[in-house]
Amino acid sequence: MSPQIAIQGQQRLLAFGTAQQRARYLGGIARGEIVFSESISEPGAASSLKAIRTTARRDGADWVITGRKTHVNLGHQSDVTLVYAITEDGLTAFLVDTDLPGVSSVQTTPIGLRMLPTADMAFDEVRVPGSAVLGQVGAGLDTFLTTFNISRLGNASELIGYGRRALAQATAYAQG
Repeated sequence: MSPQIAIQGQQRLLAFGTAQQRARYLGGIARGEIVFSESISEPGAASSLKAIRTTARRDGADWVITGRKTHVNLGHQSDVTLVYAITEDGLTAFLVDTDLPGVSSVQTTPIGLRMLPTADMAFDEVRVPGSAVLGQVGAGLDTFLTTFNISRLGNASELIGYGRRALAQATAYAQG
């Protein structure tokens, strides 16, 4: 569905995942059997990590996640989503299976580029095990930056390609 998003998920798992997380997700993502998404942006906060309101609180050995995300590429199609939430220790990344009770998504119609479907996602008291934390509790910024900076190169390359095609089509039309 999206090589870039799948690769980002794999990069994060390779850099921060436990042996169990890698065994559970890497092969399926690589084979296209597991669709991965990233739940970062929030209504009213966009992609500002400082403005995130999604929370995760400890409950015994588990975590309970509550919040809303928007503009999630492949969110409605995903099997697992990487959710960024605020914990008592700071920003933390969680691998959340989208079939868990309390996870819901609504496919949305994006503005601008429409190459990938997007979704709004809700996490209503979603219980995940402690093993769902990707990386360290409170170290979500490290997890985020590992691939986010690389993904910007992919986005820039894509937009350069669109620009070149638009220029070629405009030139052909003008010469018409």
